[in-house]
Amino acid sequence: MKKLLAVLIIAAGFFSCSDETFETVSPDVESKQEAQEIRLSKIESSSKIPGQYIVVLKKGTLNTLINADGKSNFRIAKQDLTSQIKANFRRVGLGENDVLNAYGFALEGFTAKLSHSQLEKLKNDPRVERIEQDEMVTLGPPPGKGPNKPGDGGDGGGGSSSQETPWGITRVGGAQAVSGKKAWIIDSGIDLNHPDLNVDTAMSETFVTSGKDSRSADDGNGHGTHVAGTVAAIDNNQGVIGVAPGAPVVALKVLDSRGSGSFSWTIAALDYVAANANPGDAVNMSLGPSSRYTDNAVDDAVRNVANLGILIAKAAGNESDDCSYYSPARVNHPNALTVSAINSSDVFASFSNYGSPVDYAAPGVAVKSTWKGGGYNTISGTSMASPHVCGLLLVGNVHGDGFAINDPDGNADPIASH
Repeated sequence: MKKLLAVLIIAAGFFSCSDETFETVSPDVESKQEAQEIRLSKIESSSKIPGQYIVVLKKGTLNTLINADGKSNFRIAKQDLTSQIKANFRRVGLGENDVLNAYGFALEGFTAKLSHSQLEKLKNDPRVERIEQDEMVTLGPPPGKGPNKPGDGGDGGGGSSSQETPWGITRVGGAQAVSGKKAWIIDSGIDLNHPDLNVDTAMSETFVTSGKDSRSADDGNGHGTHVAGTVAAIDNNQGVIGVAPGAPVVALKVLDSRGSGSFSWTIAALDYVAANANPGDAVNMSLGPSSRYTDNAVDDAVRNVANLGILIAKAAGNESDDCSYYSPARVNHPNALTVSAINSSDVFASFSNYGSPVDYAAPGVAVKSTWKGGGYNTISGTSMASPHVCGLLLVGNVHGDGFAINDPDGNADPIASH
């Protein structure tokens, strides 16, 4: 069966859950014709990466370098973990450049290029928990006019220097300032210079391993910047305002400018979060497969990060399907919430996934937020619903305020609010 991943309608991708719309639509668009009215960005291709595998090790196989303050110099720790892997698995014959990523915080393991002989040896090694082939995804280009710069008055643009409160922010209880916490955005990066975002550039990282996107966490796609704005756009009399206005946002790039990513890059980002985030910080993962596909390594990494007291919001996905069949949406954990989408009339979005793993519904149709290049854009998808909950997690506990109408599983999701 063909396994596809995508950035989430958006239907975000990756990993961003696929089929996200990048055109201006009315907040009230949600009817039986919605599938025709909201044009979706389709995935062009997706495939397993030949010869590349994620190797999950049993706990205690590796040692991580932790400073006295409980944190890690992540780059030094990665180098040490890579050295340990090469030393511990010398008999497998790993070459100098075979180990592509080493993990020691969200889980213990590594991603490597493996020959058939190396793979068979690792399968029989008692220190190995599981091995999964890495997966690559590529998103098609978005339809529609695309974003506009602030103040140009065009669709998706800022329109003027005055600040706008998007309908979704109001629906979840309004903006509320928070201090001492960060939002970690695992996505396509963030516009590092956007005037409406407080980006922690020092902590931002790219996990893309080749091309221009490997050099910077700056967003070349737009999706990650949109997510970040819903979480925390600044209360500064311009553009839009987020759920937790002005909270620092950290760009963790796992999707390149085309929307391409891999499972292993996402695990690397979660490993970085586990090493550097504090309990009470929040992570947004608006990403997941566009067809039924589960990945135990990603799911385990999400659970292990959540076990540290770090809070996670995950998009349910946009395939009008049960999210129990999708990673990481299927993960159940009190600190990792899965989010479906509603429109401005509280009606369940026709594209949204549903099912028992869903914890809350949130605004996901025609959501306006920040965009790359200092701009703003209005798009739809569970990718847009998830960051509303991420912002609420920064502010405090999430509560229900009413229920999604016409939830297809017959068990109406509570609508997230302060």
